[in-house]
Amino acid sequence: MNENARVIQEQMANSRSSMARERERRSEEKLAYFLAEEERLAEQEEIKRRHEQQLQAQRAQEQKEKLEREMEEYRRRMKEKERLMKTVSVHRDQFTAKYCDLVALSKTCKDQQTFSAIFTANNTMIRDMFQRIEAIDEKIRVIIEKKKTYL
Repeated sequence: MNENARVIQEQMANSRSSMARERERRSEEKLAYFLAEEERLAEQEEIKRRHEQQLQAQRAQEQKEKLEREMEEYRRRMKEKERLMKTVSVHRDQFTAKYCDLVALSKTCKDQQTFSAIFTANNTMIRDMFQRIEAIDEKIRVIIEKKKTYL
């Protein structure tokens, strides 16, 4: 009976040892699984972070390109306005010169009645043109002031 007890104790010790090894193996498997899962999550986070950086860089590039296009459009408009201002300025100077010629002619004209009749017939048109030129001059001044504020 002693021997049976010893054999039973040995079998129980072997069973406990086997169970301990099995628990140890399961613990190692769980640990390996958790470590692999942690690494997988870290890789996903890294991929997500890189993707966000790419999106941010793309947005920044698009914003830069948009600003460059807007700046180019602004420069183009300013050149066009400048060209128009020069053209208007030339026409204004020509109008002023012709108006001064008319005034000088009126002072030197021997037949004042004929001149007065011609001048009176065109007086409304001349005054209208003069008012339009003054309005254009005012718009040019406003544009120049806006241009100064941008610079």
